[in-house]
Amino acid sequence: DFNAQEIYNEINRLFSVHAKKEVPQLQFEEETPWTERAVAEAKHPKAQFTRVAFAWQTVSYYDEKMYPLDVLASMLGDGRGSILYQRLKEEKRLVESVSAFSWTPAYNGSFGVSVDLPPIEDEGELRKRIELVESEIYEAFSEVAAGKIEDYRLNSVKRRVLNGAISKNETALGLAQSLAGSVMSSDSTR
Repeated sequence: DFNAQEIYNEINRLFSVHAKKEVPQLQFEEETPWTERAVAEAKHPKAQFTRVAFAWQTVSYYDEKMYPLDVLASMLGDGRGSILYQRLKEEKRLVESVSAFSWTPAYNGSFGVSVDLPPIEDEGELRKRIELVESEIYEAFSEVAAGKIEDYRLNSVKRRVLNGAISKNETALGLAQSLAGSVMSSDSTR
């Protein structure tokens, strides 16, 4: 057991030496919309693989489309059962790993797919591999857009995303991280 009042008093004692300051409100200019996807490629001299990230501009935290983007990111690149893992790693053996993300801050967000390619020394072969991977990513997008996704997969991903959102708020640490993330990425605790 612990005495909540003693802990509160100790926290006040420790932090009262710091004067309260007004936090300046930063205003950012709205980013010019991207007209196409962005690609970043990194090859560390000591690493035996190349990491390639594909990204597209999406919506802000306040747009209701952020939720379907979270589901899409999970469906495409969250774990061994994901569409891109199955297609790019298991079936076609084009990548060593794959993941997808949806990031939705207060302003324009981004959706991305990141892959680690196996060691490829020849620059021409590397370019060809990147093009193949990108083509497969677009094919997966097309299949999802056309509704060619099995119900079990969609329902499973929706449950996983919902469970993740709920479970992260079940502990003090998870709730603190959620609140801090909201403030940092959207300037809001809503």
